[in-house]
Amino acid sequence: SSGEILIFDRNSEFNDFSYSEEGIKSCIIAPLFQDEKVSGTLKIYFKNEENITARKKYLAIGLSQLISTQLEISKMENLKTMARDAELKALQNQINPHFLFNALNTTASFVRFNPTRAREIIIDLSTYLRYNLENSVNLVPIKKELEQVKAYINIEKARFHNRFEIIYDFDEDLDTIKIPSLTIQPLVENSIKHGILKQRESGIVKISIKKVYLKCLVSIEDNGIGIDQDIINNINKKIEKNIGLKNVHNRLKLIYGKGLLIEKLEKGTKISFYINQEEIDA
Repeated sequence: SSGEILIFDRNSEFNDFSYSEEGIKSCIIAPLFQDEKVSGTLKIYFKNEENITARKKYLAIGLSQLISTQLEISKMENLKTMARDAELKALQNQINPHFLFNALNTTASFVRFNPTRAREIIIDLSTYLRYNLENSVNLVPIKKELEQVKAYINIEKARFHNRFEIIYDFDEDLDTIKIPSLTIQPLVENSIKHGILKQRESGIVKISIKKVYLKCLVSIEDNGIGIDQDIINNINKKIEKNIGLKNVHNRLKLIYGKGLLIEKLEKGTKISFYINQEEIDA
């Protein structure tokens, strides 16, 4: 309660202190701090009933400070993990109501003249919603992530009457690769919504997943109108624009230490990121 180091030996002024183990004759109790508050104690026991020397006292103080520092570091790591998980949960729950409304409208229009296609859209919408709402905050198999991406693409292709085409370019044997959930779909959505659909002609979105030595490279490329350079310059700034893109960028930085690489092409945009090998094998 005092936050001061306590020493119990034969010269101690505390007479009401007793030991739970026989053979313990003296001890040092040093406080452990977190946020400048005592969160625990470090206790060093001695078998001899002797005076605690200054050297032993300073040793106890040094150890308690070292452990207190480690406790603070551990707390910061836990807070960072909690923040990352909370951010992902927020993204999972951030289902665009306009997307849901438009998907249901599209389904209703197909019911009248193409019931089979309507049924397919309903299945895709179910896959999309279930993944967004129920997926855990942990890394997920990349094939599971791609199921959600393909469900989203199928819905949008039905809605926009094949205004765009998708090219999948995947390496074989992706079974061992894991990825933060809800990472690829927002980037594909960005390519379709802000790249392809803002031009008159139809376009192509290419999703590529390649193993590169001890990393895995994921890239989404389109031949749309091209990303605004201002968005690239301000990707690290907290402004209410392109939230989905920024969310993915920030989560990747938290997990891997590096976010999105955004390139403005002669025709279109390319967005890519790396998954580290240690995360692949986790």
